[in-house]
Amino acid sequence: AMQMLAMSNNPCGPRVPFPTWDGSKVTLPLFLARIESYKSDPFFAPVTNWTVTLPGQEIYSKRLYADMMTKLLTAQLHQFLSRPEFVNRGFEMLHALHSHMDPSNPENRLADVKHLSSLAMKPDKNVSAYMLNVCILSNRLSSVSIDALMPLFAILGLNDSHFPGVINRFSQGSPEVVQADLTGIEHLLTRETEHRVAMGYNNLTPATLVSTNRVQAPPAPKDVTPSPPTIPKTNKKSGAEKAPFPPKRGVRWQIVQ
Repeated sequence: AMQMLAMSNNPCGPRVPFPTWDGSKVTLPLFLARIESYKSDPFFAPVTNWTVTLPGQEIYSKRLYADMMTKLLTAQLHQFLSRPEFVNRGFEMLHALHSHMDPSNPENRLADVKHLSSLAMKPDKNVSAYMLNVCILSNRLSSVSIDALMPLFAILGLNDSHFPGVINRFSQGSPEVVQADLTGIEHLLTRETEHRVAMGYNNLTPATLVSTNRVQAPPAPKDVTPSPPTIPKTNKKSGAEKAPFPPKRGVRWQIVQ
């Protein structure tokens, strides 16, 4: 009955047009807000699920699909080409587009926290541009609790050369790291430190292997002081220079009287 009433009141579809987007991250929050306005049109009143097309709601899914194909840019639609699972299924298409535009994977959340921790008003930016960046981060993190943010701050402050295991597992989406609270993060860091020590690696200089039996390099040769040149002796009576003994090759012998 609600579907028939909505169709009788809105025979031509929603009055609110589907919004356009230029692909810029700066205008993304406004685009998402306009999508919410589009979804609240009375034409879509019977819709109960915007992620999947339920039986009896195919007409609304097809209308959404047609509006998206008309309003979105080619660069935003290429991911849906040659994908039969999205044909005339606007709800699935909108859900996939939203996940692509506003991802919430662990690495995306970590990037948001990094931007938040380094937030600063640059000299060449005015108040409006600065507050726009603040609003973008606020929109991205509005649904994230402080208890979920603090482990991200803890991971963000790690040195990736000291704790590569925890950071790599986080980027790969390991549930043990991604879902860990502060106590869990501390346990993971302590365990990685113990493993590194057990393997003989100094945690402060991870590239250096610590060993008590390290082979020492041979000492550098000491500088040998050259011997002073030999001064030939002279005969006191005649003043003639004495011939060296034993004789050296190429030295002219003198007769000693």
